[in-house]
Amino acid sequence: MSVGLRLKQERKRIGLTQTELAERCGLTKRAQVNFEKEEGEQLPGGAYLLAATTLGIDVLYVLTGERNGISADEAQVLSAYRVASPEIKLAVSAALGAAVKASGRHKFVMHANEVGQALSGDISQPGLTINLGGKKAKKKSS
Repeated sequence: MSVGLRLKQERKRIGLTQTELAERCGLTKRAQVNFEKEEGEQLPGGAYLLAATTLGIDVLYVLTGERNGISADEAQVLSAYRVASPEIKLAVSAALGAAVKASGRHKFVMHANEVGQALSGDISQPGLTINLGGKKAKKKSS
């Protein structure tokens, strides 16, 4: 099956017309029609595929023929999470118990728009060097 036919299949799966999908991805219906042709003369670009992903289209499947393993409702939740504010993401993670609890040693820390990981307990990292700041200037001898 071609990229165009898989794109058409995905569009129908999420319940959009060619016009609706094209508009939501910032293109014309004509471009959508060309993308969905069986011959695959034109392939969608990155901006189109990014927009399609946020609508629930399985872009991996469209391009490779392999499913990503998530359902349409999971894709919608993931799409909403990706555009959410850091505060909302933190609340969702807390509500779902997303912190790694397997070993009890990992915690996720969020500051502004950055997510980090804090490790505690016995951690062995031989040969690790951490340098903070620049080189110190040599003192002049008097």
